[in-house]
Amino acid sequence: MRYYRKTCSNCDCFINKLPDEAFAQVRSKTFEPGEVLYTEGALLDRVMFVCEGTAQSFRLNKIKNEKQIQSFIQTGTLLGMQELMEASACWTHSVEAVESCQVLILDAEVFMASLNVTEVLMQVLHHTIEREQSVKRQLVNAFETEDLS
Repeated sequence: MRYYRKTCSNCDCFINKLPDEAFAQVRSKTFEPGEVLYTEGALLDRVMFVCEGTAQSFRLNKIKNEKQIQSFIQTGTLLGMQELMEASACWTHSVEAVESCQVLILDAEVFMASLNVTEVLMQVLHHTIEREQSVKRQLVNAFETEDLS
């Protein structure tokens, strides 16, 4: 049985539409500025939905020992979905709160089971992501080799 549930103060997210069994396992947590939501290389064991606030994605440059900002994450962002679709075992970057962030958390296994994703669909999604990344690499290579004089 599905019914409307309000879990976020400012958004109507997909988590409200999860099956009851999965929805019962959703946890809410508030991250304060500077607090890390997850770190690059850590086990990908959950998905996170940012209901409120801003965070930043970064990678640590180990040579210079400094953060390289990848992107800013706003309200409505689902974290972990792409990595799960790529069958990654670990987070590919780190994320920390820039301002207070309300986040909904669901275990990765429960999330994937609730999607009812078949093996064939997983392969199609994986192939689509690979193709998209290949096109991006080609564009970057073409731009880097272009004579700008």
